[in-house]
Amino acid sequence: MHEPVMVAEVTALLGLRPGDFVVDGTLGFGGHALRFLEAVKPGGLVLGLEKNPLTLREAGPGLASAGVRVMRGDFRRIKDILAEGMFPEPQAVFLDLGLSSFLLEGSGLGFSFKREDEPLDMRYDPGEGLAARDVLNSLPAERLAELLRKYGEEPRATAIARRIVSSRPLETVRDLVSSVERAVPPGRRGKALHRVFQALRMFVNDEPGALAEGLVQGLSCLSAGGRLAVISYHSIEDRLVKFAGRLPGVEPITRKPVRPSPAERERNPRSRSARLRVLVKKGEIDEKVSFGVLSSVCPSVSFGLG
Repeated sequence: MHEPVMVAEVTALLGLRPGDFVVDGTLGFGGHALRFLEAVKPGGLVLGLEKNPLTLREAGPGLASAGVRVMRGDFRRIKDILAEGMFPEPQAVFLDLGLSSFLLEGSGLGFSFKREDEPLDMRYDPGEGLAARDVLNSLPAERLAELLRKYGEEPRATAIARRIVSSRPLETVRDLVSSVERAVPPGRRGKALHRVFQALRMFVNDEPGALAEGLVQGLSCLSAGGRLAVISYHSIEDRLVKFAGRLPGVEPITRKPVRPSPAERERNPRSRSARLRVLVKKGEIDEKVSFGVLSSVCPSVSFGLG
């Protein structure tokens, strides 16, 4: 079961009070949302958005019965979703950008390199966009290498990309693992697999672009003085959140990212790379300007499929 990260720290830094309205844009199994619900009682509301239909099917009914308002939705559309549902302005918005244990171990979508029989899909919503296998089997070697460098910071990107192209077609996790292992020396394969799977997942789901939109919409929809908290897990995400703290109308509450305690890192090894930043809305948000600023620091790779 997925263990939520820095729950106490997030709840405290959001400054939640009874009667507040909170949007959890990455609901998952609701570890954070349930804590928020306790903090805003009585009279408060927690709305949880979840993009992955399998997660929603597994966790949604229990969370709804506990009092969380559950909706299928993408956090990059938070402002639009609130407007369409005629919700009030929230006092807090929260995003946890980590991959849940369920998606890694129970979704069957090929997110983990340890699940070798699973298909190479990696889409949070299997009904949208290109699957990972489509990308791997179509992108030219130079584009694949660029993808692995920009999204995974993989030093052997060129060698891995060439091996992938020569091994086509790739359909299962095992096919991709085999290609990486044949391109990387034995002592470096573990880290390379982590980077390759991260890069593909980020590219397939347009994670940097989604985060840029989610940050702008999340800040824009907040009430005056409202707070946006984000837990990120790698440098690309953290850089975007840090830049968002410099936008006009925004101030960071956390000058440096908050890290999990040593006890939490020991108890939950997946929390070790987590960084929490909290931003406060001080004025009006110019969405067009803000998105332009954040887009300028997003990695991008041409979709030139060949």
